[in-house]
Amino acid sequence: MQIAAAPAHLAQPRHLATPPAPNAVRAAHHPGLARAGALSAAGVFFSALSRRRKLAARRAEGEQVVTPWEVEAGEDGVDYDKLIETFGCQPITSEQIERIERLTGKKGEAFYIYTGRGPSSESLHLGHLVPFLFTKWLQEAFDVPLVIELTDDEKFLFKKDLTIEESRRLAWENAKDIIACGFDPKKTFIFRDSDYIQQLYPVTLQIQKRISLRTAQNTFGFDPADNIGKVAFAAVQASPAFSIAFPDFLEPGRRCFVPQAIDQDPYFRLCRRVAEDWLLDGSGHQTKMSASVASTALYMTDTEKKLRKKINKHAFSGGGKTEEEQREHGANLDVDELERIGEDYAAGKLLTGEVKKRLGDVVSEIVREHQEADRVG
Repeated sequence: MQIAAAPAHLAQPRHLATPPAPNAVRAAHHPGLARAGALSAAGVFFSALSRRRKLAARRAEGEQVVTPWEVEAGEDGVDYDKLIETFGCQPITSEQIERIERLTGKKGEAFYIYTGRGPSSESLHLGHLVPFLFTKWLQEAFDVPLVIELTDDEKFLFKKDLTIEESRRLAWENAKDIIACGFDPKKTFIFRDSDYIQQLYPVTLQIQKRISLRTAQNTFGFDPADNIGKVAFAAVQASPAFSIAFPDFLEPGRRCFVPQAIDQDPYFRLCRRVAEDWLLDGSGHQTKMSASVASTALYMTDTEKKLRKKINKHAFSGGGKTEEEQREHGANLDVDELERIGEDYAAGKLLTGEVKKRLGDVVSEIVREHQEADRVG
C-alpha cells in the first residue's frame, strides 16, 4: 500500500509584482464597464443571499437540508426519495445489482476506484466505515486499483476554527482506520491533499480553467463572504477522477468509478461536465452519521459497552413507545429497514429492546474486528 508523504524540500516561490489585467485598467477608466462589473457582482451576491434565505427557511420549517458540507434531516428523517428527485438521480435497481454480479470477476474495460474521506474527527465511526467496506468489496470483486483522497485542505477551508496542522493530524489518524479495512496493499494509494498537491496540481489547473465562477456559485451556492479556497476546492476534489493525476500508480486512460454519498453528487456532476469539455477540446436518523456527533456516532474506538449504550439510547427503531403499543401495532419498517427480522418485528413478536440488542451484537463484532485489525496494522 502506498501512502503519499510530503516532499523533503519545497521550492520557495518568487514574489513578483504582477501588473493589473488590461480589462481591470479599462474598467477603472470606463464608468460603463465599472457599472457592469458592479451589477454582475451584485447579481452573484443577491443570488447567494436568496439561496441562504431559502435554506434557513427550510431549516425553520423542519425540512431537510443536504449540501456537500452539511446534512440536516427533516422531522421524519432523511427522505432519500425526495433527494433522488431533487438531485435528478436514479435509485439502484435489482437489474443493476444483477449486472454487477454478472460482471464480477469477468475481464472488461480497465478502470480504477476513487473514494475519499474529509478528516473531521479522531476516529472513523460506523457511518464513515460503511462506504469503505463497500469500496473494499468493489476492489476485491473487480480486482482493480484504488485511490483514497484525504481532504485535509477541505476541512481547513470549510471549518473556521480548524488549523491546517490539526487537519493534517486528523487525516493521518483517519488513514489508520482506513488501512484497517483491509484494502489490497499492492493496489491501493492513500494520500493527503496537502502532501500530494504538487503532483495533483497540473490536473487541478486544467479543471479550474474549465469551471467559471458563475458555475461554481450556481452549483454550490457560494457567496462573496466565502473564502476563495472553498471555490477552488471543487477542482481539487475532482482531480483524482482523472488517471493522469497518478502517473506513478496508474497507467493513462483508465476510467474512474466513484462510490459516493448523495451529498457529494454536485462535485461529480461538475466533474463529469468538465471531463466532457476536456475530451471535446482535445487536451443517524435525524442527521447524516458522517456529521460526527460524538454522543451518537458509533466510533471505531468505542468500547462494546459504549456502543450498546449509544444504540439503546439513540437508535431510532420505528417501534412503539411502550411494550403494549409495540405488541399491538408492530413497527414502522419504512423507518426501521431491518429486513432480516422485519416480519417478526412488524407483527409485534419482537420488542424494540430485542431489536437493539441484535443490532448491538452486529455492530460490536464489526468494531471489535476493526480494532483488532487496527492494532495489528
